Amino acid sequence: PQELGNLFRLEFLNMFSNFLGGTIPARLSNCSRLLMLSVESNDLGEGIPSEIGSLTKLVNLYLGRNNLKGKLPASLGNLTSLTKLSFGDNNIGGIPDDIAKLTQIEILETSGNNLSGVFPPAVYNLSSLKLLYMYDNGFSGSLRPDFGSLLPNLEQLNLRENNLTGPIPATLPNISTLQILEFENNNLIGSIPLSFGKARKLQYFGLAGNSLGSNSFG
Repeated sequence: PQELGNLFRLEFLNMFSNFLGGTIPARLSNCSRLLMLSVESNDLGEGIPSEIGSLTKLVNLYLGRNNLKGKLPASLGNLTSLTKLSFGDNNIGGIPDDIAKLTQIEILETSGNNLSGVFPPAVYNLSSLKLLYMYDNGFSGSLRPDFGSLLPNLEQLNLRENNLTGPIPATLPNISTLQILEFENNNLIGSIPLSFGKARKLQYFGLAGNSLGSNSFG
């Protein structure tokens, strides 16, 4: 309800897994002390109100598993204290360039949406990322060759179930912290870079359902 906007001292608001419908109240922007907001697993529709960008102290924002539509508001770029942003399993169709301002973010979860086009250029600026889940979307085109240099702190990267083409970036094994790498069911071509021999922390390497070749096991 809009009346939640009257809770000026509120720091944590967790409404996970209810039957909430309608839209995210714009008046929540009055709760300027909020550090954590979770409305995951409800039935919220329409778009995300731009007023959410007023919650500049937010550290964790969970919007997943609703029916949210449209493009993420550019005002999300104001949330420069965010370390976790999750909006998976919605109908979101676009990520604004302003997301590049989230320089403290460590976890970004965008899976199961209607995102398409090339891999979002703004994400390459998020060098603090540790967990990046963008599977089950419609991303196409090639990943940048210097991917591994741009996101040097990744521990988990999941890009399966997209339409990515081109080769696997040979710089990915330069990420010394990388443990899980999932590329299943894309359209990747070329060979597996020999540089993966130095990815000593890698525990899971998923490549099924691509068009890779030119390597042998012998």
